[in-house]
Amino acid sequence: MSEASCSALSAAVLTQVLDKLHHPVLLLDSSSRITYLNAAMVHYIEKVTLRRWDGAQVIGQDIVVLHPDRAQAPMRERIAAVLSGRGVPPRFNTVGDTMFMTYDTVLLDEQGSAVGLMMEKIPVNLMADERVPGSPPGRPA
Repeated sequence: MSEASCSALSAAVLTQVLDKLHHPVLLLDSSSRITYLNAAMVHYIEKVTLRRWDGAQVIGQDIVVLHPDRAQAPMRERIAAVLSGRGVPPRFNTVGDTMFMTYDTVLLDEQGSAVGLMMEKIPVNLMADERVPGSPPGRPA
């Protein structure tokens, strides 16, 4: 899809796209405040914090409040690096039986200034016994 055709999509349609993703996504403003999270991210946050959340409770929170004390300073450093345009490698963490690879992407306004970032958590492993119905044995889904 070209940039011109993307700009024709409304904010509501673009929000639907993020809402329908099956992997966790959240958006932060340049002050590290959560401005958006999809349902998959709410579920992810519940698993890692061992606390029930409503998405509305998370909006406006500083992202570090969802991290243990020992991880707060490194998270702030990572966000600063992403917002400054420095390339940062994906990070990995395990939650239950799933390993996630997190991509942090700077979000720019029309003038090219950093206005926030997107955190996208991609599950990188599947349970070995998951198969597509009818697929041959030994072949992952």
